[in-house]
Amino acid sequence: MGENLRKLNLGLEFEKTKTTDFYVTYFKFNVPFLRLLAPKIKQNALIADYGGGNGLLAKELIKMCISKKIRINVENIDIDKSRFKKFQNIANIKANVISYRKKDKYDFAISK
Repeated sequence: MGENLRKLNLGLEFEKTKTTDFYVTYFKFNVPFLRLLAPKIKQNALIADYGGGNGLLAKELIKMCISKKIRINVENIDIDKSRFKKFQNIANIKANVISYRKKDKYDFAISK
């Protein structure tokens, strides 16, 4: 197995453990980026979350917008539907993020 693939597999195993350490680190490094994006988002924006998996980052972004009375919708696009969780204002789409195309345009896109 190539070194990069081995590292990827280790990352997947780490995420599956869902330890407190994982989530603390995950949010520590990703939420600051969402804080930069949130003030730019307008009412009823449509946001793509490419490779969003369980949708936790999208959920966090929605909470930030709600606190400013801004309603948004997120499309969580991921190839592994087993990771999807249902959250309000998040539509889960099973698709390959590299080849997925949508007729409408997104206002913003995020990807971890």
